[in-house]
Amino acid sequence: MERGTAEEEAAFLSRIETVPFRARESRSRFGEAFLLSNAFAVPVLLVLLLPSIAFNIWIVVSPQRNFLGPHETDLEDARRAVQYESRKFTGALLFDESSFRVYRELDAERQFFGPPSATIDDAWSDLLRNEYPVMTEEEAAPFQPELKRIPPAHGHFYFEPDVTHSLHCLNEIRIALTEKVYGQAANASHHRVHWPLGGEVAHIEHCMDRLMQTVMCHGDLSPSPLYFWYGLPIALGRGSSHTCRKWQPIRDWIDERSSRGSLDV
Repeated sequence: MERGTAEEEAAFLSRIETVPFRARESRSRFGEAFLLSNAFAVPVLLVLLLPSIAFNIWIVVSPQRNFLGPHETDLEDARRAVQYESRKFTGALLFDESSFRVYRELDAERQFFGPPSATIDDAWSDLLRNEYPVMTEEEAAPFQPELKRIPPAHGHFYFEPDVTHSLHCLNEIRIALTEKVYGQAANASHHRVHWPLGGEVAHIEHCMDRLMQTVMCHGDLSPSPLYFWYGLPIALGRGSSHTCRKWQPIRDWIDERSSRGSLDV
């Protein structure tokens, strides 16, 4: 009995010693597999994440990230016309020291301001052509029921792109000031309206207020350095380069939309 007991005890102890060893061996192999899988996964994750990380860094540091592209408020169909360019404004104020005269540099391809002339009036008529294109039913839906068809019974919905609305207002102010500045009335007949009592003054005030809000809305922070000349009691601000929407694609889009129909006024 004692001998059998001793043999059983030895076998039992042998099993106790081998079980932890096998467990340790299993854990060791699992750890090696885990390390190998991580060694492979980490580079793969980095490769996948690097473009996203780089893009987010660019979003943080890029000064023009919010400006290059259409806005949510742009008409959806118009967004394809949005392109950008760097542009230096024309028409700077200059001072001739020999004649002590302040003058405007006439360096634009086309003139829109100056003494009344058919050339200037034609330039404005061309700039504001096709001012009121047709709206689709889907585009008009958010503005109903206040928005009505023209004519009411079986007409269309129309709209004015905000840029041409602002240009229209600027032209109205130009016409109103022409007689005051140049001593003669403008020849313009573009969209002449016979206003009811108080309408003409209210319209000009609306236009000036609208242009003020438009300028503030766009908030151009390009610097206009102040230039000083001896003999001139004030300094004149002259602009630098500006980030602008290209006009020609917008002009082409307005013409394309108007080919579907436009309001003749």
